[in-house]
Parts: sequence; structure tokens; C-alpha cells
Amino acid sequence: MQALLAVAKVPHGSQRLNPGNSALPPKARNPRYEMNMVAILSLIFGLITFEQVTVFYLEPFIQPDLKLSNTQVGLLGSVYWGTLAVSSYGISAVADLARRPKIYLRIAIILMSTCSVLSGLATSFPALLTARAVMGGLEGPMSSIVFSIVALESSAARLGTNMGVVANLGSGVLQGFAAPIVLVATAQHYGWRVGFFFVVLPGLICAILAGWVFKAAPVIEARPRDAGVSTSDICAPSKPSRTHRNVWLCVLIFVGFMAYASIAFAFLPLYFVNVRHFSAQQMSFIMSLLGSSVIPFGILLPMVSDHFGRKPVVIVASLSGVVCPLASLYYFGPIPMLIFLLFIGFAWGGIYSLVTGTIPSETVPARILSRTMGRIFAIGTLGGGFLGPTIGGWSADHWGLRAPLLLQATCAFIMTLAALGLRESAPRVARSVVIP
Repeated sequence: MQALLAVAKVPHGSQRLNPGNSALPPKARNPRYEMNMVAILSLIFGLITFEQVTVFYLEPFIQPDLKLSNTQVGLLGSVYWGTLAVSSYGISAVADLARRPKIYLRIAIILMSTCSVLSGLATSFPALLTARAVMGGLEGPMSSIVFSIVALESSAARLGTNMGVVANLGSGVLQGFAAPIVLVATAQHYGWRVGFFFVVLPGLICAILAGWVFKAAPVIEARPRDAGVSTSDICAPSKPSRTHRNVWLCVLIFVGFMAYASIAFAFLPLYFVNVRHFSAQQMSFIMSLLGSSVIPFGILLPMVSDHFGRKPVVIVASLSGVVCPLASLYYFGPIPMLIFLLFIGFAWGGIYSLVTGTIPSETVPARILSRTMGRIFAIGTLGGGFLGPTIGGWSADHWGLRAPLLLQATCAFIMTLAALGLRESAPRVARSVVIP
């Protein structure tokens, strides 16, 4: 009824964009609880992404030890993203139906932590491929469940900022900055297998901390699970995530995002070492700076989008992704300037939380939020994460390691074109937008 009244107030012949969808809470949360929640979820997400990229930074050591071709290197990433995609949607949908995403998240953390050692124990390509498939299946639902908890537990005014902090602070420090330095140094001194053992203890500690934080969640007024004000929700209340334009554009953007990211992390280290002839230490330093770029961009861009809109931020950041591969290929000047160009070119990483969490949570009813995010993760990882490194590895075997970097640039253009079609969803901006 509230949704019908809201639409009825829109002037005839026009449609006002949904200024704040049902996934947002009706009143502010307890600030202390919200801060603790964001902190622990940021740490959890950082551990997830650290484990995800471990195999990529260790590939210069794994490849000669296990005698892998470039195609097999690509397959290690593809099989991981493939099983991640399947479990991402399936388990997220179960968590939605059970309405207990916090319990599912804690179980997933424990399983991920204990099984992360499997990759380090592998002694052949089939064994390592199987281990990566298992880890993809375990980690699949974690991102969508984490983001759905943030959306459901955050105050509306801080949704974009909270999403940005959760998605990028922990991952920027652990995956972006620490991973390349720590993993490369560990592989040089103790062997690459030890690098897969780092997540075990921190993951178990996070599961305990998550239980403590969520147990202290304040009792608040429950909001309607199906309320919403967009006409798409009213016309198709049972499946708005399948019919809403923004959801499918976010899917397309995330396909390009995942293809770009998986190709970059799989082949940039190999390109810098084998083609540009950088040392392993130089490569790890460059990749560390690139990875850490998600900290400023991943927090700043969502904050900016809270005030100026999601659409312009996604467009500009997506277009910046062209800079990284082109600078790697064609700039041969001083290394500090190269690093600066690569750093700017990694601004695309700042839109991760926007297209997978913030925009969907402002688009669909809360009752299907986790599965909508799971659908974005699933299709994005299948279309980009699974196919991207496989095509990149095949192209590298046929045309050299420059070919995957050209694919990166193409992915950035695709993301930019898709972003141009988004409808603004930021509450502060959408209230003033009227579609004729």
C-alpha cells in the first residue's frame, strides 16, 4: 500500500526514480554496533580476497615447479571462479530463504579457513586445480552475504560509505598491500606452499569475533521485507531483480570487472617479470602499490557517490581502467611515473561495492537481496572470472603476454558503455531526478 501511494504522488506522465529502496532500513542503526559490524566485515572480506589472490602472486613460483603452461595458469583462475559462481547464487538464495545470513557467513568462514591449506598440499596440476575448485565453492556465497548484511544493517545515509569500507579497506590492506609483498618473500625463503597457510588462524579468529559482534546487535524495529516504491517492483513483485534495468547493467559491468581483475592478477605479474624483465621484488612492489589503490579509491568513490550519484562515479572509474594495461604495454619511461599511471588506472577497483552491493540494494526488495547479489556475483564470475583468464591464457600462448593486457583494455571499455545506461539510485540524487 505504501508503495502504491508513493507512485500515485508522482505527476502524471513522469516517473520518479526510487530514492531509497526497501533494502534500506527505516531508521538509523546504533552507531557503535554499525561501526563494529563494518570493522569485522571489512576484516572478513579482506581475508577472503587475500586467499583469492594467493595463487596469482605465487604463480611465478608455481609455474616452473609444477611445469604449467600459460593455459593451465589461466585454468587455475577459471575453475576457481566457475565453482564460486555456482555456489554464490545457490547458497545466497538459501540464506535469503532462511533469513539467517549471519549464521551462514560464520560457517563459511570456518570452512574457508580450514580448507585453505589444500592448495599448499597439492603436488600436481590436477591436485591444485581441484583445490582451487573447492575453495571457489566455499568462498562463493561469502561476498554476497557480507554485502547483504551491510545493506540490511546500515543506516541509509551511510550505505555507500559502509559498503566502500567493507569492500575495500580490509581487502586493500590484506590483498592489495600485504599479499604481494608477504607472499613473494615467503615463497623465496620458505617455498610457495607456505603461502596458502596464512589464512587459517585469522579466519578462525574472525568467526569468533563475528559471533561476538552479531550477538550484540541491537533490537530494532523490523521493516517491511517487500516494501518499495519503484513501478518495476509493483508490476513484478515476485522477480524484480530479473526485470530491473539497473540489476542487469550491474551484471554486465561486473562481467567486465571480473574479466579485467582476473586477467590483471593472473598475467600482470608474469608480464612484468617475463617481458619487462623486472625482478620478483620489483614486481611484488608494483603489484602491492596497485592492490593498495583500492583503499583510497574504494572508500573515496563510494563516499563521493553518496553525494553526487552512483552513475557518474561508475562511468569515470570504469574508463580509468584503460590506463593500466596501456601504460604497462607502451610506457617505458621512469618507473615512478609508470607506477603512478598504473595506480590511477586501478581506480576501477573502487566501483566494486557500488555495482555488487550498493546499487542492487537500492533497486530490489530486501526479501531477495542476497540472491540478487548472488546472481550478480554468479553471472559476473562465470562470464568474466571463468572465461577471462582462460581466454587470456590461450591468447598469451598464441600471441604472447601482451595479448591479455589488450583484453583488459577492452573490458574497461565494455564497463564504461554499460555504466552509461545506469539509472541513478543514490537517494540524495535520485529524489531530484524525474524521468519523462
